[in-house]
Parts: sequence; structure tokens; C-alpha cells
Amino acid sequence: MTAILKEAVRAQVEQFNEIKFTLFTTFTFAPDFFEKNILPLIFKIEPGTDARVKFQVNARLSKIPVAVFYDGSMRAEGGRNYRYQVRPVSIRGRWFHPKNIIIAGEIDGEKYILVSAASANINLTAWGNNEESFGFLWIKNQSQKSWKALKKFCIYLRDTHGGEDVTALNGIIDYLQSMPGGFVRDKDDAELYFSSIMSSARSGFPEFLNQDATNSRALLRVFSPYWAGDIPELVKRFKAEKNQLVPAFKLPKGDADDSDGHYGLAAKQLETFNNYKNSLADPELLSLIKIPTSGDTYRFRHAKAYVLTSKTADKARVGVGSCNFTSPGLKGRDGNVESMIVYTVTERQADELLKRGGNLDPRDFVNTPGPHEGPPVQPPFEISVSLDWKKKEYSIDFKWHGDYIPKLCTLKLPGVANIVTLPLTKSVFALPLHNSENMQRTFCIDYTDDKTGGPTRFKGLIFEINLLCSQRDYLPRLSIFEIFESWMHHDDHIIERKAAEAEESGEDILVLSPAQNATPADLGFYDIYRVFFNIGRKLRDDDSQTNLDYIFTARPDSLYKLIEGLEAAPFDLATKFIILKECRILLKRVGTYKPDPSFRILLNTKFAAARTALIAELASNPQDMERLGGRTANEAVVWIEKRLEEAWENETETILQ
Repeated sequence: MTAILKEAVRAQVEQFNEIKFTLFTTFTFAPDFFEKNILPLIFKIEPGTDARVKFQVNARLSKIPVAVFYDGSMRAEGGRNYRYQVRPVSIRGRWFHPKNIIIAGEIDGEKYILVSAASANINLTAWGNNEESFGFLWIKNQSQKSWKALKKFCIYLRDTHGGEDVTALNGIIDYLQSMPGGFVRDKDDAELYFSSIMSSARSGFPEFLNQDATNSRALLRVFSPYWAGDIPELVKRFKAEKNQLVPAFKLPKGDADDSDGHYGLAAKQLETFNNYKNSLADPELLSLIKIPTSGDTYRFRHAKAYVLTSKTADKARVGVGSCNFTSPGLKGRDGNVESMIVYTVTERQADELLKRGGNLDPRDFVNTPGPHEGPPVQPPFEISVSLDWKKKEYSIDFKWHGDYIPKLCTLKLPGVANIVTLPLTKSVFALPLHNSENMQRTFCIDYTDDKTGGPTRFKGLIFEINLLCSQRDYLPRLSIFEIFESWMHHDDHIIERKAAEAEESGEDILVLSPAQNATPADLGFYDIYRVFFNIGRKLRDDDSQTNLDYIFTARPDSLYKLIEGLEAAPFDLATKFIILKECRILLKRVGTYKPDPSFRILLNTKFAAARTALIAELASNPQDMERLGGRTANEAVVWIEKRLEEAWENETETILQ
């Protein structure tokens, strides 16, 4: 079946009533395309102005953890202030090549996980220009084979590729574990293949596709844009009686109207293929198939698909996903990291992929120097750059490949003033973050190419952890007065109003400066108490850790943002002290909430400083001391604290019921 990729994904995602976690894997990654196109699609956000869509996407990201794993050897840059994690994966001599969308959520109150395996990377070329293959399956029970495969793959990402700090990944692992077990009436008609979890080094995708069917396969048809390795030997591994190879149709570069195309095999590969074909007793058992592109518009056929029919049953196995017809792509756990979905279908269904095409005359080939997209080349080093928002610190893990002669190499990090000269040996080191204003998500390495001697630049994406402590403005900033107003109304109208104001003014809502649109006289001590009491009542219905994290730290009107912005607010010391004391009381009253330690440390540090400053101010003012009626400044502050706590005690039952 053919469909627009975006519409096919939307049809699956719309089945969710609620999404809990989302994880993507990809070879190449374009952050700007992802943020503007894929995230709105996953969150079911209707098209609108850029400002409005940004606001809605980041509002969802504040509640739903999202992460992307991509091959860190591939250059990547860009991206704006969106609250998700990007984890580069580097494997020397191999590629991190799976293309998955994994979504955990609920449908009619039951837990489901949607998994897709595709040939499409996360970029405009894949989603807007190429012909791609895409498959879906649903997991709802621990007894499914796909449940076991997905869990193993997620644990592999966590334990092997630095996924222990990826919130979405760990959330999906926990979600898998919480799914029901027991008998499932409907037998699986789809299975998940991940090369990295194959039990034997000798087992790869051909063995997975052909399992339980040795010597009973009639026909193999392979669709692949790239071909590498010993093609005859790869064909033999599928154990089919007849084999048809469908290389990608592509036109000579820069000459789109030329009818002479070439079909994905280099001249040497074509020679090997013909020699093998001619050595067969029946050369017709191996053939190249030509399938013309559809319509008048040329599209590169980047799809990877495998159809394997049976000689003894009305069944066929169809695999779609990331595996090219190459030795690394088909090898298994010692090759590239790959992902496929394999369906068991009827012969009739398989015919859809078999009925088109005619034999390809080898003379149709054009001898061109390289593949359509150019062969990827890994840089001569491996690097991982992490930013811990809790510590306000970068962690860099860097090493040169053993066969490379290192020369001067420098690293530029956003928020760090000085350019860092990287060492000539493997090194792990930390650097403090100096300035988080308008930070980019990209690091930059400049080095001298060992072969050409010329300057070379590599850009990659920073892996950010502890996003609850992030100083990025994912949503519009609010003033202290706007935060209090939002708490009183229990809705998002203040945040949405800020977005609308930014849209009218043409500003970016994510960096809109807060307007202090009230005066200190507008906010009395009783008003402060009522605001905190109001938010306390709201917390009665939001008792999950995720929801409380959202309210206490993630929202632009969160307690965290209030504490951060209080120092610059136009209040006297007494008002600031009372607000911080109310924050401490509120946190204590919500006993089920376990805040991040850094949040508690921030609050306690700010409170202790405000308390000390207020005592010093009272003690230095004779008129204030005279009004205290013989109390010391410290005793007066203790008296204020007790009165505030007593006011809450009178309302405890109301708040916690």
C-alpha cells in the first residue's frame, strides 16, 4: 500500500487517548525539521502560526518526555529551545542505523506501545522527497515476542550507549514492565528485529526473516537503495530458490530528464552479479528487476523491503525497515545497529510488492562514481558532549581513532567563553557553563584533516540531562505577578496570552521578556497566603510524580520559576522572605512529592539567605526593633514563621482531603 508518510503516522498516533513517553532512533537527524514537523505530528497539534505551534509543542514536552538517539558520527546542527533530549551514539567502524518511532500511551484506559520501523531518517529529504518503507506494530502484553525484543533493545540503549539519563527511554522500560502478562488470544502477525540483540554473531536479518522455514522458500525479492559486500553470498543466506534484486532507480546527477538511469549497483558489483548469475545451472533463478518511479516527479527509492514467499504454504514473510542489502546491514549484532518489522502475510498480500516490474538489462546501467547520497565517512575521533543542567557543567569524553595522527584540534561550546584545545590522547574532562543566555544546542570541532592537510569542521548535538533544572526558556517567561495570577485562575490563559502578545508583536514567544505589570503595593501578605492556598488546593488532584514535577518545576508558572525570579522582583525583604517561607510550607504539605534534590537545595539556600538578610535589616533599624516589643530580630522572624504555619494548619484537612 502506498501512502503519504506523514498521514500514515498520523493515522496510528490518533488512536492514543494519552501519550506518556516517545522515543526516536535515526541515522541522520535534522533538529529543525523534527521540531517543526514531527513533534506537532506526534502531539496531534493542528497547523497554525509558528509562534502558536511552538507554544503548544513545548507545553506538551513539559509533560511528555521525548528523546532522539542518532548516529553521532554524522554531522548535525540546529534546533531551538525545545524541551527534549538528543543522544548521539558512536560505534567505530559501524553505524547506528535504526529508524524507529516508539510511543507509550493509553487507549481507552489500557496500556499500549506503538512501534514503527522504517527506512526514513528524520529529515526533509526522507519525509518530503524520497520513496520510503514504513511498518507499524502494537504491543499490549508481555507475552508478545515484540514486547521481549523491544525491552532488550531499550536496555541495550540504556546500558551500552549512555541511555541511563534519558528520561523517555527509562520511562518506556518501566512502562513495558508495567504492562499486563498472561494469555493473548490474537496471535502476533508482526515481529520486531533489532540486530544488536541477536543471540548469535552468525545470525542476522536473513536468518531472522527465514527462521522456522529452512529449505521451503520459493522466491526472495529485495528492495534496497545501497548494495555492498559479497552479493552472491548474501543472496545465499536467504535460502530462496529464486531471487530478484530491485536496486533503487536513480537519475544521473544534474540531468533529471535523461532517460539513461542507473540502478544502485557499482560497475564492479554488477560484474560480480553477472558472473554469479552465469554460473548458475538456471540463470533465471537470479535476476535484476526494474520498477519505474511512479508519476512524473522523480523520487529516490530509499525504501528497504524484503519479500520471502513459501513453497509449501499460503504464507509469506515481508520485512520493512532500515537494513540495506549490505554485509554490515544484514550481519547481525557485529554489524550496523538495524531495526526491521517482519510481517507474516498471505501470498495474495505479498503479491502487491511482487506484481510490478520487468527484467533489467545490465546495459541500462550507467557507470557513476558513487551512490546517490554519497558514502558516509566517520570522523577520526569519537566525542560525547553532555550538559548537566543541575551541575551547570559540561562533560566531554573524547578520543582519537588509533590510526589517526592528531594535530591541533579545538572545541567550541555554547555558554563557554574560551575555545578549548583538545588533548592528543583519550580524555574525559568537565567544564563549567558560564552563560546560558540564547544558548545553541550545537558544539563545534575544528581540526586538520590528516589526508588533505586542510582545515575541517565537525558539528554535533549536545546531550542535555536534568532538564528540570534547565535555564532555557521553553515557554514564555512570566513575571512574579503573572505567576500568582495564573495560580489564582488554575488555567493556562496567562501563558497563552503571553504567546498571543508575542505573536502580534512578531517576537519569539520562547525568549519574550517578562513585563512587571504590577507594583509591590498591589500584593499584600494576605494575597500571598491566598495564592499559595489556592495552588495547594489544586495539588489535591495532581498527585502523580510526573504531574507534580510539571507544576513544581516545568511550567513557566512553576514554583521553581517563582523562586528563580524572586531575587529580581520589586519586593522588600520581608515580602520575599514570606513568599519563600510559603514555598517551603507548600512543599512540605505535599508529602507524596519527591522533588529533585537540586530544587530543594535551591529553595533552602534562597530561604536561608532571605532569612539572614531580614534579621540583619531588622536589627539595624532602631525603629523596627522598638516595634518588636522586646523581641530580638531573630525571635521576631521565628514568630512570623509560626503564624504562617498556623494559618496553613487551619486549612490542612481542606487541602489534603
